[in-house]
Amino acid sequence: MKNFKVKVLPTGMELSVTQGNTLMKALIEAGIYIEGPCGGRGTCGKCKIEVASLDTEITKLEEISNIRGESKLACRLEVDRNMVVVVPQAKVEESRKSLLQTELASYGRQGRLVKFTIIVPVPSLEKPASDQERLWGALHEGISYPMKVEALRILPDMLRKNKHIITVVARKGEVVALEAGDTTLELYGIAFDIGTTTLVGSLINLLTGEVLATQSEGNPQRVYGADVISRISYVDNEDQGLYTLQSKVITALNEIVSKLSEDAGIKKESIYEITIVGNTTMTHLLLGVCPVYLARAPYVPAFKTVADIRAQELGLKINPEGYCVIVPNIAGFVGADTVGVILATGLDKSRELRLAIDIGTNGELVLGSEKGLYACSTAAGPAFEGAQIKFGMRAAPGAIERVDITGDVRLQTINSLPAVGICGSGVIDAVAEMLKAGVIDYTGRITDPEGAIDLPVQIRKRIVPGASGFDFILDYCEGNGLDEDLLITQKDIRELQLAKGAILAGIQVLLEELGVREQDITKILLAGAFGTYIRKESAWRIGLVPNLDLERIRAVGNAAGVGSQLVLISEDARVRAWRIADSVKYIELSARKDFQDKFMEAIYFPQFR
Repeated sequence: MKNFKVKVLPTGMELSVTQGNTLMKALIEAGIYIEGPCGGRGTCGKCKIEVASLDTEITKLEEISNIRGESKLACRLEVDRNMVVVVPQAKVEESRKSLLQTELASYGRQGRLVKFTIIVPVPSLEKPASDQERLWGALHEGISYPMKVEALRILPDMLRKNKHIITVVARKGEVVALEAGDTTLELYGIAFDIGTTTLVGSLINLLTGEVLATQSEGNPQRVYGADVISRISYVDNEDQGLYTLQSKVITALNEIVSKLSEDAGIKKESIYEITIVGNTTMTHLLLGVCPVYLARAPYVPAFKTVADIRAQELGLKINPEGYCVIVPNIAGFVGADTVGVILATGLDKSRELRLAIDIGTNGELVLGSEKGLYACSTAAGPAFEGAQIKFGMRAAPGAIERVDITGDVRLQTINSLPAVGICGSGVIDAVAEMLKAGVIDYTGRITDPEGAIDLPVQIRKRIVPGASGFDFILDYCEGNGLDEDLLITQKDIRELQLAKGAILAGIQVLLEELGVREQDITKILLAGAFGTYIRKESAWRIGLVPNLDLERIRAVGNAAGVGSQLVLISEDARVRAWRIADSVKYIELSARKDFQDKFMEAIYFPQFR
């Protein structure tokens, strides 16, 4: 599929968007979270933006108000061409950029890299000092900066061919690179979030902190297993398994580097640093470190933190002397991505009790405040991602993503195509609506249509006999072109109950560990793309989150990616990230005797919501 360029004003960010994706999805992946309380149905009008052709020349910020493009809803607009979009600041409720700028205000913008131009004195017979000595003298009298042999090899010719004017790239007092002439305005880095399913990279101007471009790709390791346990098993059972998975992700990261540099019109050699967050398994695979013992009790990782690595050691194609910084993990199943979430949301600085939930195949949970943070990971299973669901699928075109049940069933699919399956957010929506309509009871059992006289006739007709009770027809085959009706089965509901029960039980363990009540939580932060796409009303109705006012539940987008950006831009943020990783108290749920009891209670749906 083609990629199109979308320039977002007034931020100036330029996105590369795959054809057919909605603008809302592209903005969320880039971390710009636009208010959309209708859940992407196109009914609330909150995500309205102005769209103009990319041919429109906009050179000054004040010209933005003169754009007379089409007014569109971001949730319904499919990207099928290059475009300029204007997102009014008033509509940006909780954007990644606001998260980034808010946190930068408290950390400062000074990273580890500095770049400056110097004039090195010309040697003479009277003062025949070496090129290195004269360079040191020009840098700072009396200080000898360490220099790699690669820099020494190019130094003599570079000085003499450029009138002794060169630019020095320094990192922590070390000369990282030498460049001819004045290149001080070319200083870039990339912040990566390596997810089990998706890789996201953001190109950042390290002089200004501005996000120049964002690019996402599917994680190519998926073909070797949809979840981390499957990939660990692949490494364990295949001779070249570890090498295969490492090389796949490195190749994908390099493709993102190329696309980002091309989109921004910069040289890859001007990228000097990469920061990376990801779960513990992903960082092990990236570094080529065997993750097998993560899947065996007591689930111990090979490392928690590693020293900064030369990018070329990993085969990452940026400046040859650039560095790769891996944000530290917390524990075997709570990784650097959770550190990123804490860092980006300021959870560790909050005076109030807050809960962060990052929902995926594993659900990472963090509860606490400035007084202390507790974290755990629950094996939620793949139901939230559409796996082990009869008609489950990833969030791709044609997947049911929203369900409404009133007198009948109304569906919304991705890209408004005929339904071919249902993704995780659609499963949650469907079950929540079935609960509200009375199609299922608090135990999760689909009711017998013969006794459901209170249900509308059109709804009763959709309840049909299945393999393990009754099933519910979401879409008839006559309307979608499938060979059979598209169902939510009784087994699907049981899979969802197991997944949501694990999350809720984990939350209850953390509450008990801190000695607090659900009502003491002031905010529930839903992190990641899945947390952004699910309707908070549906998550609340099925009991995925504690029974609190909906106003306390807030999606924060890709907070892990924002954490990676903060570490890239700010040395203070980097120090704080390492402190977070050391200070968070990890609770291993498999060691808790009460977890199973809480889990068995949590699989039921709430009766009075």
